[in-house]
Amino acid sequence: MRDGASFALPPFQLPAQSGIAAVLHVYPVVTEPTGTLIVSQVMLYAEVKDDRVQVQQAVRIFNAGRAAWVPKDFVLRLPEDFTAFATQQQMSDIAAEAVPKVGVRFRGTFPPGQHLVEFRWQLPYSGEASVKISVGAPPRLFGARVISPASKDMVLEVPGFPAPEPTMGMGQRVLLTEKRFSPQEPSPEQLTVEIRGLPTAGPGKFIATGLAALGVVIGLVLGTAPRKDRGDPKVRRQTLLLELEQLERARASGDVGPKTYERVHRELMAALARTFEATAAARKRRAS
Repeated sequence: MRDGASFALPPFQLPAQSGIAAVLHVYPVVTEPTGTLIVSQVMLYAEVKDDRVQVQQAVRIFNAGRAAWVPKDFVLRLPEDFTAFATQQQMSDIAAEAVPKVGVRFRGTFPPGQHLVEFRWQLPYSGEASVKISVGAPPRLFGARVISPASKDMVLEVPGFPAPEPTMGMGQRVLLTEKRFSPQEPSPEQLTVEIRGLPTAGPGKFIATGLAALGVVIGLVLGTAPRKDRGDPKVRRQTLLLELEQLERARASGDVGPKTYERVHRELMAALARTFEATAAARKRRAS
């Protein structure tokens, strides 16, 4: 530790027959990005799923200076109504944490080199034909990429960016736009993303905007649709329990919205109850 910074070696494996020499670099510490040569790059992926908009962000920090940056109250602004914030665990002390109604706070030690901070969050969505998302930009942004799933009528627009191009990404067809900012341009303070042409009613919006995630949900719904249960009730019960486990995981990861979760959970529990009724009926028949 030095001036609030934490310096550590990356994990390494010791040879079986000998030791190893390791050098730990300790740098001067600054608390403002202007105190060293910090530049950044952003990737933002936005997708409408069920009754919310899910956003994933990756912020790459490049420290080309000679001092370690330890952010002091550095907060990347998000929409006030953001929810369901989650982040990926780091092997260093670098972390991102939610500040309700404000955004995401960066903390930890950013020594010279590259560092990646990833997180995701959600916004409520009630079926509007368009959604607009504004997020703060990290210090000295030199490049940004914005991606969203593509459909026939959907339009992705990022002011100041080139027109998006359709391509394949994340296992589906997406719209992608990116921009590099020259050193002569002022670094943007925020990025605004607008998605238009969303279906406003009916199941079409799920097909248009959530194919990848809803594949899991559709499988669950089809697997629990009302029908006569056939075969061994114990085998069927085991299958339903596995489907319940999958549903809970999908809810925890944000791939299933609350309304879909409640509907599918209710159907699974009803199907599970029918297996117990079938078992009781079979025992009654054997007893008679």
